[in-house]
Formats: sequence, structure tokens, C-alpha cells
Amino acid sequence: MDPVTEHHETSPIEEALPQTQSWLDIPLRVRPDLKYDVRTQGDREVYVIEDPVRAKFYQVGKAEFELINCLDGKLPVRQSLQDLNAERAADDLLEETSANSIAAWLVQCNLAYSPSADGTQRLEQQAKSLKNQKLMSLINPISIKFKLFNPTRLLDATAAYSGWLFTKTFFVLWFLLACVGLYSVSANWSEISSSSVGILSNGRWIWMLLVWIVLKAIHEWAHGIACRRFGGNVPEAGMLLLLFTPMPYVNVTSSWRFRNRWHRFFVAGAGMYVELFISFIAMIVWANTNSVITKDICFNIFFLSSVTTVLFNANPLMRFDGYYMLADLLDIPNLYSKGLKWFGDRLKWLLFGTPKTPNICPPAELPYARLYGTMAFCWKILISFSLLIGASVLFYGAGVLMAMVGGVMWLAVPVYRFFKSTFAVPNPNYQIGRVALSSICLLGLVASIFTFLHSPATKSAPAIVQFENEQLIRANGDGFIQQILVKDGQRVSRGEMLAVLFNDELQTEVANLKREITETEIKVRIHNKSSELAAGQTELKNRESLLQQLEEKQQQLENLKITAPFDGFVFQRGLSNRVGEYLQQGDEVLSVAQTSSRKIVVSIDQEDLESIQSDELHAMRVALPGQSVFRAEVNSIDTRATDRPSIPAFCASFGGPLPVEPTPNAQDNRPENRYRLLAPRFEVQLMVDEKTGIQLNNGQVGRAFFATRRQSLGAFLYLETSKWFRRQIEQAMIGR
Repeated sequence: MDPVTEHHETSPIEEALPQTQSWLDIPLRVRPDLKYDVRTQGDREVYVIEDPVRAKFYQVGKAEFELINCLDGKLPVRQSLQDLNAERAADDLLEETSANSIAAWLVQCNLAYSPSADGTQRLEQQAKSLKNQKLMSLINPISIKFKLFNPTRLLDATAAYSGWLFTKTFFVLWFLLACVGLYSVSANWSEISSSSVGILSNGRWIWMLLVWIVLKAIHEWAHGIACRRFGGNVPEAGMLLLLFTPMPYVNVTSSWRFRNRWHRFFVAGAGMYVELFISFIAMIVWANTNSVITKDICFNIFFLSSVTTVLFNANPLMRFDGYYMLADLLDIPNLYSKGLKWFGDRLKWLLFGTPKTPNICPPAELPYARLYGTMAFCWKILISFSLLIGASVLFYGAGVLMAMVGGVMWLAVPVYRFFKSTFAVPNPNYQIGRVALSSICLLGLVASIFTFLHSPATKSAPAIVQFENEQLIRANGDGFIQQILVKDGQRVSRGEMLAVLFNDELQTEVANLKREITETEIKVRIHNKSSELAAGQTELKNRESLLQQLEEKQQQLENLKITAPFDGFVFQRGLSNRVGEYLQQGDEVLSVAQTSSRKIVVSIDQEDLESIQSDELHAMRVALPGQSVFRAEVNSIDTRATDRPSIPAFCASFGGPLPVEPTPNAQDNRPENRYRLLAPRFEVQLMVDEKTGIQLNNGQVGRAFFATRRQSLGAFLYLETSKWFRRQIEQAMIGR
């Protein structure tokens, strides 16, 4: 669906031109080619105005429509209003301010024109403004929109093969697959999370881009098919480039012609309906196949057709599918415009002291409009700045220029136009003193954010509880765990058996070597009795070689017995559940510690080294699940930054917070060799007192908080946000 064009256009009082001059004394004539439709909304009548030239729809109330119907170009708007009010009840009169807003809105939307020179000039200005808006949409490097073709023939050609999408049978199938697919997602969530790492690596972004375009084309095709099925027109299909990411769209504005709001609701949701169906199938196939290639393809399809769809299309705070569905579900047309109009009106009253305009929302709609307008405005500001910051970290520095151009077009130009239209001519509605005061306050706030206000005094880093003198016991050979002879927390003595591995292949090799040695000894005796000394010597050398191999294999069998390296106690949860698990040489089995004293290891970003080395930093506050926040003294700081993850629990591949990438040509399967961190980090060790240490469990992962160097709040927000974007991009681009 068209992500820019508003289907349900604004009503007159909601979005009128700035009132720098009265329109009441100007004759206006409504365009004769406009079409009208009346429908019931709740307990009131509303009128839909269709502009067939621009394929746009507008909704107005009964009072507004009656005034519009009186504008024939012969009488001024004021006279038409007086004639209309003469026939209305005293408590149902239309005010002059409302009539002036209606007239301004009609001209703004090119629904009416004036034979006067002034009116003609304004129409020319409006046409020039629309032309400038189209030009701006084509040159904005962050968001570019352009039309491609009319998809009507294509939709009609495929309509005969798509009727099954609208059947109850397909909905039941969709629901069943949704249940199975969501279960597969929840059951494999950890594997799904790790699969997202490196999703754009090794040229895979090209494949992802192709899948994205195909899925979004299907998404928009579903919108168009639904619209055509209910009798609507789809005159336009095009492309929106958001940060150069292609997003197809179709213009289904004609769906507003449908009297049945559930038909409009289905047209708005058809794209997500079909795309989620594809994602459910992909997830089910992913969960039931062992093919790496098939899993990879299915995961990409699932990610693009579900995660991105929910984040963007289903978001009701943006004018995508979710917004139109919400508006029809609440039966509040123009919810976006009504909400932003209310919020903007209150903002202008607060900043400039302008009188509040009459609110035409019915009482039942007003709470929704207020809440939605506030949330939509905040979201619009947030997403705009997020896109600008996201653009600044792209394209190796060129993104900074993109962000600057986008900032000028999205922020500077609208603000300039607003002030230009506001103060172009003297306006008694604006309180000059209040305007000056609010401007000073706004400039002061911006200056404070980047100069006087400082960033939060603390930052946090991942932390884990460990024993002070622990030793990680690893498998010395390959095999299945046959027995676990100890429990978590059990005291053990040096040399005591902890676990036994079993390797059937190794056992067979030992038995074969013993048999071959026996056969060799028999051959030696036979050769000696036959005086075949040379042959006997050869067999003796063969026997020595076999004995050496046997000794090595028996040592490997002995290594399958895991013993305690010193007196201490075991700590490893879920040991009994590991029986039957296959281990390779170097894999972790359990840990043994000599004493019960515990330490906390904190992984610090190298950018925070200066803060950590500060003389004022003697302790950190530590927050662990299920524990009260406590202080721990800094014991040591390892200032040698490394990208080797010495603690696997910190790695994203093991459910931790730090993103990692596979190490190319890893020599073994130990986590510190199989993976490396995306950015080097260093470790800080904290010591806890004995009373606190008793309450902690080994392996608990939490956060440690520490003081940071002072910087402005604006710089902090920009740097942290850009760092987050850069980390997400790097994680998606790493090799797999």
C-alpha cells in the first residue's frame, strides 16, 4: 500500500491554510467534476468527496458539506454562510472561523477556485507548492518516491487465480499454520537469534535484496488484488527508496469509496495477511529440515516476511497498513490528521499564544485523537532522527552528507516554511512576547542539550560471577559422556573420578591392535623355528610399532576418564542431563574450584578505558537477577584489549549480550577460538565480601555500573545511537 499518500484525507477545519487573510469576502466555486457519497458513521452522517483527477478522497461532516454545496462562485463565502445559517436552528449555526477554514482548505486541496485575481494567484501558488513537494521527494537521498506504471491489467490478469485468498478455507489454513509456525519460533528461539548474525555477509545481501523485492511485490500485489475484488481502482504502482532500500507500493486510495469498513480493513491488511502466511511456511520448513542451504533460505524468507512486516507495516503510528487498519477498526477516519491537528494546535497555543481552534471531533473520538496525535508526533520525530543517524553511519562517511541533506529537507525546510507563513504579514493572533519567549526557550534547550546538560553519570557493562581460583575441566578426547560421578557443589579430592567418556571406535581400535600384536608374536615364533631370521626381525619391528600405537590408544582411553586436578568442589548445573552428550577434545565438561570465594568479571568496551582508569573509580555497582544491587571493589584491570571471548557466557552465540563472529580457520572447538568479538574489550575483576559472595551463584550474568567521563547529553545520545546502528550493521555483515 502507498506508504505516503493518505487514503482518508483531512476535513476542512483539521488542516487549513494559515489564516493570514480572510477568505469570507472572496467568491469561491467548487469544481463541477467532483463526486459525492453520503454514508452513516455511528449516529451521524458524513460525506465523502472524490477528486477523480488526482484519485483522492476527502471526508467532511454534514454542516461543512452544506456550506460547500452553496459555493457557486457568484456570492462571497460570507454571504453563502449567512444564507445557510438563516435556514438552520440557533444552536446549530456554523461559525465564521469554521467557514473561513473550510474555504482555505478547499483552495489548498484544489477543490475550489475563485474568479478573482487573488484567488487565481493563490491557486498558482498551490500548484507551485505541489510541484516543489514532488521535486523534494525525488532529491531527498534518505526517502525517494517515484511512480512506475499502472498495475490494473496485471492485477486483473491474476485475479482469476487468487480467489482462494478470500475463502474461509484459506483463513482456517492460515490460522493453523500460524499456530504451528509460532510454536516453531518459540521452541527454537535461541537458534533463530544466533542465525540473524551475519545475515548480510559474504554477498548474501544481494540474495536478501532479491527476496525482499519479491516479498514486497507479493505484499503490494495482495493489496491490489483485494482492492480490485471489492470494486476499487489501482491506478498507480511505484517505488519508495528509504535509505536506498527499495519498498514497492500501490495506490489503493479508491478503497475509501467502499461503504463497508471491513472491506477497507481487509484491503489494508491483505499484504501482511499473505506475507505472514509465507513466513509461517518458511518457519515450519526451517524447523523440519537438516539441510544447511534450505535452512538458510527459509530463515531469510521468514525474517523478511515477518519481522520487518511487523516492525514497519503493522506499526499504527506510521501511515502504513497498521494505521489504516486501526482507523477502520476504531471507525475514526482521518485519525492521523485529526490527532496531529489537535497536537499541533495545542503546540502552537503553547509556543505562540494563538487561540485554540474549535475541535470538530465528536466527543467519542476526541480521547483517541489526543492520545494518537501525541504518540504519532513523538514517533515521527524519533524515527526521523533515527533515520538521519542511521544514514550517517552508512557508506563509509558519505552517509554524513546524506544525513545533512535529509536533515535540511525534513527539518530545516519545514521549520523555515512554517515561520515564513506565520510571520510573513502581521497577525494579531500571535503574541509577540510569547513568540520571543518560546523561541529563546527552544534555542536555550537545544544549546543546553549540546553544551550544559551532561550525559548520564554512569554506564553499564556485562558482568558474570565466577570463582576466584576456578579451573575449567575440558575433555581430553572425543567421546560420549557415559557417566557423571559427581553433583554440582560436591567436594572432591585430587585424582577423584568426575566423569567417564566412552568412544566405541577407540575401543575397537584397541581391541584390533591387541589382536594384531598377538598375531605378530605367533608369526615371530614361527619364523624363529623355521630359521627365517630376517622375516622374524621384520615382525619384531612391526610388533614394536603396534605396541607403541596400543600405548597411545590406551592413553587416549585413559584420558576419557576425567579426574579432579586438586582438592576442591564441583560447580556445574545440569550435570545429570549431559549423560549421552557427545564431546570433542577441548569441549567444556565442568569446573572445579579450590575455595568458595567468588569474583565478578566485567567486560568493558575499549572506549570506556579512560573512565575505568580514573583515580575516582574504586568500586562498581552490580545488578544480578534475583539479587539486590550491591557494591564490589575493583581488584584488577587488564588494559590489554582483546577480541577473544574468554568467557563464552558473554557471547551472543551462547545467549550473551556481546556480538561475535566465527573465527576463520579455527584450530579447535573451544569458544575462545571458534569466535571473536566484533570490537576488542578488556576485563575488570571485582571482589565481593564473603557475606555477599555466599548469596551469589556461579555463572550469574548481570550488569556492572560505573562512572563515565563527562560529555554533553546531545553528544552522548548521538554517539550511543550511532554506535548501536554501527554494531547492528557490523553484526549483519560479518562472515559466517
